[in-house]
Amino acid sequence: MVKFSQVVNSSLEWTAAMLFRPFKLKKWLLLLFAAVISGSLAGGKANFNLPNIPDAGKDKATSISQATQDKGGPAKDISIQEQLKKVKEPQVIAAILFIGGLILLLIILMGWLSSRFIFVFLEGVTKNDASIKIPFKTNKGLGNSLFLFYLIFSITSLALLGGIIISFFISLVRLGVFDKGMTVGLKPLILVATPHISLFLFLLFTAIIISLIVKDFVTIVMFKDKINFIKAWQKTIQILNKGKKAFILYILLLIGLGIAAGIISTFLYFAGIFGLLFPAGIIALVSYLIYLATPASLHVLYFIILFAILIPLALVTFYFLMCVFLPFAVFFRTLSIKFFSQLDENYNLFKFS
Repeated sequence: MVKFSQVVNSSLEWTAAMLFRPFKLKKWLLLLFAAVISGSLAGGKANFNLPNIPDAGKDKATSISQATQDKGGPAKDISIQEQLKKVKEPQVIAAILFIGGLILLLIILMGWLSSRFIFVFLEGVTKNDASIKIPFKTNKGLGNSLFLFYLIFSITSLALLGGIIISFFISLVRLGVFDKGMTVGLKPLILVATPHISLFLFLLFTAIIISLIVKDFVTIVMFKDKINFIKAWQKTIQILNKGKKAFILYILLLIGLGIAAGIISTFLYFAGIFGLLFPAGIIALVSYLIYLATPASLHVLYFIILFAILIPLALVTFYFLMCVFLPFAVFFRTLSIKFFSQLDENYNLFKFS
């Protein structure tokens, strides 16, 4: 029987001992790097508000329409046709394909690095060490095997998602939603949307559970037994099947602790930002006074030097602020090991390290 109070308390104790007894800045910075690349860093969300592109396009089209109508009308069709021709030009298509391919390669590269650094961070936590170079080399085979799974898993998930979207679109077409002058009631829309939304939610739930099992437990088996993903997955499922109730309680525990960690880490992060307001204000004041004392002919050079100093300083400051999230990353990584070791003592990585 899993003792969750013991799991949580021992995870907290290990986190405190590892990061604060004693406190070493270099160790924090290296562990933070491994946590960031592996995707293990807890807390923090970013919201990106995109401009309302359809409305902007509509306003632009309206202004063009009014302008061309004043000139006689035909100019509108010609301008639109010319714009479409420009989009279809080989240079534009080549540029789009090049940028898209570059982004795809970057995503694949980050996925490959993340798979390798998952084991780097796991080894760092279990051995109370912040080495990167040696663990990165020794975990090469494990990282490649995990990356191959994530690649196949991502492609399969995107294909299934695309199938749901296409099926939903075809259903709407058959329903006559896009027919001109056709009015569709709310009930038929609900009947069409419900199975697709249910299938999407099921796919999302399944993907989350699989990702959780892989990152929290399969990686432990791979690391301990030095085996590939498929063999580790089979062993992990066998172990979890013996403790199904404990696994469900573990998920509920993660949800509760995740909410608490998110609130605490966000508060600490913004407290850190608030603490930096005073030195930031001093820097801004000094920069402004220097600007006033600089001749007008040297203002361009002044701004070049200013940005050359401030941009790296801002990046370093942001990296240091992210240290707030490191204890939570170490805690949750430790928690998964402590829990899994209670299901099977053979995978108590702390005992072996």
